[in-house]
Amino acid sequence: MKKGVIITGALALMTIIPSAYAMSSGGQHTEISDHHIVSKPVVIPLEKLSKHGFAASLDADAPIELPDGYKLSEAIYNEPPKKFGNGVAPNVEEQKEIVLKYVNENNNEDWFEHTVKKGRISLGDEGVKPIEIQGVEGEILEMPDQKIIVLSWHKDGVSHYILSKGDLGKDDLIKVAESVRD
Repeated sequence: MKKGVIITGALALMTIIPSAYAMSSGGQHTEISDHHIVSKPVVIPLEKLSKHGFAASLDADAPIELPDGYKLSEAIYNEPPKKFGNGVAPNVEEQKEIVLKYVNENNNEDWFEHTVKKGRISLGDEGVKPIEIQGVEGEILEMPDQKIIVLSWHKDGVSHYILSKGDLGKDDLIKVAESVRD
């Protein structure tokens, strides 16, 4: 299997699973694990998101340009446990994240998620191409047979990861990325 696909698949699952899980869990954190993070993400009610600074603790903001028909459907906050079962304490500040999910109102199978965190996010090296986003070097991975496009970049101490599933084109996704306030 290709390394980039494995890493992207894992990152995609890290994004998709918390979103799906948060919808059904009620959002309580769990701090037990020997080898991996076990956490229940918290869904943030959309009415509590401010127009400016949805994630002030991450020094980031939401995209201001969305493709036609897309709207914010949910916001999810997640952080690792303060200590793993094996005693390892991760850097919580670097690993906590906000995930904003946008869905096409005309076809809810077309969506994208924008994940923001301080820790660096990398897509791997197989099939990943360099791309400039907001004046910095980023990465893009396109998997047309699966209708997936992934963008990743790190700017001003904040990592951005956008995962798109469906018919949204690369150019539209890049416009979204370029519109994220910095």
